[in-house]
Amino acid sequence: MAVQAVADADAALAAIADPDRPAPGLVLTDVMLPGRSGLQVTAELRKSPRTARLPIIMLTARGGSDAAAEWLAAGADDYITKPFSSQELLARVRANHELHELRETAVDEAEDRAASIRTALDSNRAIGTAIGIVMAGHRLTATQGFQLLALAGASQHSNRTLREIAAEVVDSGKLPLRPTVTDVLVMRVTSG
Repeated sequence: MAVQAVADADAALAAIADPDRPAPGLVLTDVMLPGRSGLQVTAELRKSPRTARLPIIMLTARGGSDAAAEWLAAGADDYITKPFSSQELLARVRANHELHELRETAVDEAEDRAASIRTALDSNRAIGTAIGIVMAGHRLTATQGFQLLALAGASQHSNRTLREIAAEVVDSGKLPLRPTVTDVLVMRVTSG
């Protein structure tokens, strides 16, 4: 992990906000900084979507539960009271960074699942609407309407999905087939 040191809070915020630089994997800040405090830096970072989930560790000379509650309430993920050993600092940086990576992976997977669900719901809605159009146009049951829609897709001898056929039915109000083919398929689903 590469480390970038900056002179003060404003320089840190500018470096983190720079779109030409990769987003940092973790911020290590002292509570007491020249200019703004580490608490103010944390508050600024939590406002931005780019850094809202970024792990932030505070270094402080103040100890005690009240101070810890203040830093954690400000949005810090962890804090280390001075004096500390380099082993403790490295262990906390490593742990917070690894937790961040796990959290980001989980968020990405959840967003992918949500996108898949949205696509499935959109497909379901289009197919349901198309079935309703086919049912009304040919006086079919829902099962027969679905069978007709599926057969229409199969009879195209193409790689079109049921959703694509359904979208065309929704757009045009009819099956994307020649009328004679439609009549044959309607007889097939109503006779079986």
